Amino acid sequence: MTALNSSVTELFIILMFMIILLRTRFLNLHTGDVYAVIAYAWNYRQSLDILPVSIQQLSRLKDIGKRLRVNE
Repeated sequence: MTALNSSVTELFIILMFMIILLRTRFLNLHTGDVYAVIAYAWNYRQSLDILPVSIQQLSRLKDIGKRLRVNE
C-alpha cells in the first residue's frame, strides 16, 4: 500500500510540474516569474514527501495513547 501511495504521489507531482511548465509557457512570463513558481511548487513537493511519515507517526501516537488508556 505504501508503494502505491508513493507512486500516486509521484505521478501527481509530475503532472503538477507539467501543468506549471505549460501554463508558464503560454502565459509568456519572465524567467524570474517561472523560477518563483517552480521554487514554490518544489517546496510544496517536499512537504508532500514528509506527509506519509507524519501520518504514520500520528497513527503510532494514537495507538500508544489507546494502549496507555487501556492499562490504567
